[in-house]
Amino acid sequence: MTQRDQSSAPLAPDFYHYAAQPIAAVTEGDDALVVSWSDGRQLSCHRFWLRENTLGHGGIDPATREGIMDPAELSEAMQIATFELNACGDLCVTWAPEGADESVISTYHSGWLRHIAEGQHLPESWVPAPEPGTLQRCRRRRGVKPMRCSKMTMHCATCLTTCCAWACAW
Repeated sequence: MTQRDQSSAPLAPDFYHYAAQPIAAVTEGDDALVVSWSDGRQLSCHRFWLRENTLGHGGIDPATREGIMDPAELSEAMQIATFELNACGDLCVTWAPEGADESVISTYHSGWLRHIAEGQHLPESWVPAPEPGTLQRCRRRRGVKPMRCSKMTMHCATCLTTCCAWACAW
């Protein structure tokens, strides 16, 4: 017998909603699946990472989206039996049964995987890129005196987010 994800539409392991980014191809690598999109972008997904990010079935709690799998539980017994793309271009992985357990089918949202492939999950992806000369332009335009943040970087007191010369956490 096989357990399936609880949802009809694949959910992401977080509470964000992602636009579908249909996957063009999936190939098997060393302990990983290599996901490719039609524009050439690729993401190598280690089997342990995929299993740990499975929604439900001991990976990610569907209600709280918290990781519930203890990394110490990751073992060589966690093997990918099969993988395929569904009609929406999402990655579907069937996990080989571990011991007496049933096999598990996990679906990974293509938009969420693309988000990871583009590095949008990294902390620095949320911080605006520094723009040279922005502080001086802002000061001339608004006549505002700059202030200093904890990093001793000059900022405009009026529009802190657009004048940040260095990405500090305010």
